[in-house]
Amino acid sequence: MKTSLTPLIQCEPFNPHSEAAMRIIQKGKAGCIVLAGGLGTRLGHKGPKGTFPVSLVKKKTLFQLLFERIYWLQKKCGSTLPLALLVSSYNQEMTVKFLKKYQYFGLKPSQITFLEQKNIPYLNLQKKPLALVAPNGNGGFLEEAIESGLLDRWAQKGIEFIYMVPIDNPLADPFDAGLMDAMMRSESDVGVKAFNRDDPDEKVGIMVREKGKVVVKDYTAIPLKTLHAKDAKGTLKYPLGNTGCYCFRTSFLQKLAQRKIKLPVHWVLKEVQQGKKTFKAWKGEMFALDLLNYSDATAVISYPKETSFTPLKSRCDLKTMRKNLVQRDRRIFEELTGKKTPQRSFELSAEFLYPSLKLIKQWKGKSLPPRKYID
Repeated sequence: MKTSLTPLIQCEPFNPHSEAAMRIIQKGKAGCIVLAGGLGTRLGHKGPKGTFPVSLVKKKTLFQLLFERIYWLQKKCGSTLPLALLVSSYNQEMTVKFLKKYQYFGLKPSQITFLEQKNIPYLNLQKKPLALVAPNGNGGFLEEAIESGLLDRWAQKGIEFIYMVPIDNPLADPFDAGLMDAMMRSESDVGVKAFNRDDPDEKVGIMVREKGKVVVKDYTAIPLKTLHAKDAKGTLKYPLGNTGCYCFRTSFLQKLAQRKIKLPVHWVLKEVQQGKKTFKAWKGEMFALDLLNYSDATAVISYPKETSFTPLKSRCDLKTMRKNLVQRDRRIFEELTGKKTPQRSFELSAEFLYPSLKLIKQWKGKSLPPRKYID
């Protein structure tokens, strides 16, 4: 199969500690939408995926890791950051109940909005609608943000940038200053966080140029030959994978709303279980990556995979995820203290992600204590 895709190799320069980006966050002019509509079925977990415990020592859930991260960022910035959770009809009630039980892990209920994405009926093999439905995919966030009035409310509050992150990747930065920095430098409408692929069979979208635009192509739409293609040096010809973390200018999303843009529905043949019955059916989803087709300027930044992308799709991913979380905490502790850490497992409080001057002074020059949880 021939393809007109051009590999995307060069990324926008960026500063992960950008003062300009941090000023926008400090002024409360950035918001975040979290994709949290999934259930933990493949994990053998009864409940929303965000309620699955993942951290090594404290067994913090995906929701707790994300919410605590935002809590300490707010402490450092002295501002309240708006947050929206895209949930589904399958998990909204359980999600709200869980977060209320744990008092939103320090966040204020008033700063959180719940958006319930719509459902799309499955189709049988003859493409006829079934009574069975499923959430309409991560691309459904835009329709819900518009119809609920969230987009307009955030715009009226002065929100200039809207991040979008999946709940199943605990390394995702809900307010990535580096990504915003790259967008401001290049005057882009959209920012995408990528990682360097090392496994050609990994089921992720890849960053390419198509018809002059920077876009993400889902792995299901890419010929296997293209995914495995290598250059003269033996490295992957299409090296950049999509983490699913985006940042949009609010003005860009408003323009799409004014144009009444409707994202296409992608149909994938899935094996479906209904009660004791298993059968194949077509599942329809909208993808947020299709929004890049409407952007005339898209910034892409790339991080090493181990520092930015460790998604939890099945229990097989849990070991790698915990290893990456420990390695992140190791890097943070060593940078903060200037001391090497022993090769053992431990877990840092989320406060270390955004250390105050007091915390920096407290730990500078100190070695890792023997306890497993450091706060």
